[in-house]
Amino acid sequence: MRVARRVLVGVVTVSVMLTVTAGGVEAASLRTCDDVAREPGADLRRCDLRGEDLLTADLTGADLRAADLSGAELGGDPDSVARLDGADLRRVTAVDADMSDLTLRDVDLRWADLSGTSFIDSSLRNVDASGATLGPGDAGITDSTLRGTNLQGGFLDTYVADSDLRHASFHDVDFIDDARFFDVDLSHARGLDGVPGVETAVWSDTICPDRTNSDDNGGTCLGHLASSASRATSGP
Repeated sequence: MRVARRVLVGVVTVSVMLTVTAGGVEAASLRTCDDVAREPGADLRRCDLRGEDLLTADLTGADLRAADLSGAELGGDPDSVARLDGADLRRVTAVDADMSDLTLRDVDLRWADLSGTSFIDSSLRNVDASGATLGPGDAGITDSTLRGTNLQGGFLDTYVADSDLRHASFHDVDFIDDARFFDVDLSHARGLDGVPGVETAVWSDTICPDRTNSDDNGGTCLGHLASSASRATSGP
């Protein structure tokens, strides 16, 4: 089963400075890269890869920092290690991808279709995933960091375990099924109190948005979904 799955694995070790507009990486900073082969170790930094079919491309060790991959279809070798910091992944399609050990920083994932994906030991920092579909994959979101991730208006995997979602935004999120949170840190997360279906969620040893523990609240975060920061700033 795993052999048949399309896989996107990324590790980011260096943060870069780049010019970003509301629509993603600034077009003036992009390279055409028509003469660069889509092959292992390729230097695809700042390349214009919009809409490309990369399902069968072996991008093992490729450098895709600040590249524009909006609308592209991604797959790749199971051992692929792509550097993606600062990349534009709007409306990208990576269905049934295994995003284990993936690290994304300063990445635009708006409206991306990552349905069927699994996030294990992954890290998303300063990522805008509003309107994106994340999961449900075989392992859901496990041992991962989505701290500060904007999930507004997206479709979210319903199984989240041993993960850090502090300061994440859940406004208008649509849970794909009944949500299950096991040992998750939701401190200061926003918008969960208005999410349809949250009343049927399963909670276990989870830090609620107001920083109480679900186990101390009778096994639930209901009634504790407004972050403590919001409570401190709200008036009568």
